[in-house]
Amino acid sequence: MTTRIPSSLKWLVSKRARLNGKREKLKSQLQDLSLDLKLIEAKLKSVDDVIRLHEIPLDPRDVPDIHPKTKNRFKYGSLTKAIYTVMHSSDKALTTDDVVIRTTPLLGIYFKDVDDYAQFRTSIRYRLKDLVRKGILESVKAPEDEYKVNQPNNRLWQLKGYFSR
Repeated sequence: MTTRIPSSLKWLVSKRARLNGKREKLKSQLQDLSLDLKLIEAKLKSVDDVIRLHEIPLDPRDVPDIHPKTKNRFKYGSLTKAIYTVMHSSDKALTTDDVVIRTTPLLGIYFKDVDDYAQFRTSIRYRLKDLVRKGILESVKAPEDEYKVNQPNNRLWQLKGYFSR
């Protein structure tokens, strides 16, 4: 006579096996990354040494970093969908910063630093401009008394024909 294994125990065993497999995979990736990091640090040290040997004095730490391009942060179309949601829920034209502030919770974004925010703001601005070119949104010059920011191209964005200012 065989003993029947309860479904709850079978599920726990399966769950443990999956988690252990994921852990082992991450461990191997971590080892690979630590080797890559050591190799890059060695190359960086050798380049720093060569820079210090140059006749023009330059501290290698003063050279700004160039970050490699990362792949898209969002699923295809999610940024546009978030912009549409924000624009439809608004009762007035919005600045780029307003759109950024209102889309971040919809996309579940948290900024690590100012550069992260600036990069996301640029993405939003380019998408807004693209939607204007497609005729979905329109760009309106902001009234100077309403927005006292001294920026020459202070623009407001609104859905085309959705409401009039």
